Amino acid sequence: MPNSLSFEDLCQTGRDHLRAGRLSDAMAAFEEARQINDLDADVHEGLATVHYMLQAYEPAVKHFERVTRLDPRRGASWINLGAVYNRMGNYHKAAEVLRRAVQIEKKSSVGFYNLGIAYKQLKQWTLAIPAYREAIRLEPRMADAYLNLGNVYSQMNNFGQAVAHFKKALDIEPALERALRGLEKAEAGLAAARPAPNPFGRLVNPDQTPAASAAPVAAARELGDDERPPRSPQSARAFGAARAATARGAGRTR
Repeated sequence: MPNSLSFEDLCQTGRDHLRAGRLSDAMAAFEEARQINDLDADVHEGLATVHYMLQAYEPAVKHFERVTRLDPRRGASWINLGAVYNRMGNYHKAAEVLRRAVQIEKKSSVGFYNLGIAYKQLKQWTLAIPAYREAIRLEPRMADAYLNLGNVYSQMNNFGQAVAHFKKALDIEPALERALRGLEKAEAGLAAARPAPNPFGRLVNPDQTPAASAAPVAAARELGDDERPPRSPQSARAFGAARAATARGAGRTR
């Protein structure tokens, strides 16, 4: 069996080829390393990544699953496995895997972002929103998370929130075409949702007439003689006699 240094050199060569985009060379190096040690998680991680980049998702899943069995606490591999399931359209499996992933990698913005994708595709809006919000909390300038939140709110017909999140995505990446298109649609939806003005105006509720519009109440005052109602002859004579008696009494002194 070749010595461990040769194995390590092959793994490093595979990683170097992978970073340089030489996928066929990377595949050959990792496969050779796997022939030496099939129980090494790094080898399967490398092979899974190469297959993923080649869009060969079935073998990518096989190798990522092998990594999670060899090293169950390797949270990044759980996240990558969930991302592959998302790419394959198996969103139920993706959500299952990614829920486990973020329990291991609690500070992974990518893990919560991928979980948000799975929930979004399953139309589980109330679960997608907190997943994306947690991704943003961990990585405040993740434009794609704001973009996807805008899309979720648009699906919910919450166009006010959709507009706000599309604008935030564009603040971070002004040329993000999907956010520009989403913003345009959300603003149209928001405008259509506003109630049209009443062309007939408003009617006054007679039970709620303002006090200022009520008839004014005159202040109480004593009526003058010329304003009093006319008296009958009898009452006029009695009234005159009473006034004369009052006048005589007023002129006496004790």
